[in-house]
Amino acid sequence: MKKIFLTAVAMTFVLAGCSQPQETKMTQEIQATETVVTAETGTDDGTAAETAAQAETTVQAETQAQTENQAQTQSTPENASDTQSQSEISSGDIETDEDNYFSIKAEKDAVDIEIDNLEASYRIGEVDEAAFLEKKRELEAREDELERQEERLEDVIDRYYRQNTPALESTDVNELQVLLQSLSQQENELEQQEDSLEMEYRSGEKTREEFIAGQKEILRQLESVERQEEQVEDALEMLGWDD
Repeated sequence: MKKIFLTAVAMTFVLAGCSQPQETKMTQEIQATETVVTAETGTDDGTAAETAAQAETTVQAETQAQTENQAQTQSTPENASDTQSQSEISSGDIETDEDNYFSIKAEKDAVDIEIDNLEASYRIGEVDEAAFLEKKRELEAREDELERQEERLEDVIDRYYRQNTPALESTDVNELQVLLQSLSQQENELEQQEDSLEMEYRSGEKTREEFIAGQKEILRQLESVERQEEQVEDALEMLGWDD
């Protein structure tokens, strides 16, 4: 019996001795795992920070590149200033430019009528769809080009009339009112002539060349009359007159 008891005690000590290293080993494994997780987390944080820094650098580089491209585009010949475009149209002689300006306006009016006539012919079946579309594209392209040329010469024309419009001879309100009435009547008569000329071209009574020549002169006179009207109205306003 005593021998059995001693054997049991011995076994207890053996088991206790085995258990302690296992617990220590498990504790070490847990600590090692925590260390690995912490290291991995630190690595992830570092990678994220590095990625964010790289992304920010990339964005800054792209922004700088876009700015440089815009500056380069603005300095290219295709994006030259309006002054350069104007110089390509302007002859340098103000009277020649004035003549070209009204030729351009008259031809633009002719193109407008030609588009209207083309659409009318298409509606009644005189022109097939393919021919209609092709001709209309051609006329609209010409109209756009004339519009650009007209805009480029507008500053030249303003300068021309500032230099060639005489000063008012009178500052009397009554005389200025009479002059304004006369100018208004001239404007109405010119507009009636313009309407008649347009009808003649629409109906085929006038050739294209005849229409442009007549319209050019009417437009020139209208421009002069309208600018004189503005001059008289400004003078009357300064004198306190209000219509």
